[in-house]
Amino acid sequence: MLDALTPDAMPRTIDWGPFGVIALPEFLEIQVNDLLVHAWDLGQPLGLDRELMRWSWDWVRERPELPPGPIGLGPALEPPAGADEQDRYLAYLGRAA
Repeated sequence: MLDALTPDAMPRTIDWGPFGVIALPEFLEIQVNDLLVHAWDLGQPLGLDRELMRWSWDWVRERPELPPGPIGLGPALEPPAGADEQDRYLAYLGRAA
């Protein structure tokens, strides 16, 4: 994958079917978020990489228009009292940690 993601490749777009045509960097960001969230879905309880989780949380909060589905977003839940950072992140994405 690293061989394919050269600086010349980054201006490309991806026809992502019903989601339309999007820039390759945005497509890659969606994929990283998708893998992170679903890694937790499949591997509960799983300690997520803190730096990647913080990046992902910032990324999804900057895109309130994202519909549920493409990266597994659900309606935000209220995190439990005393929730740690990972549980608050997961609650934001609609997961009951």
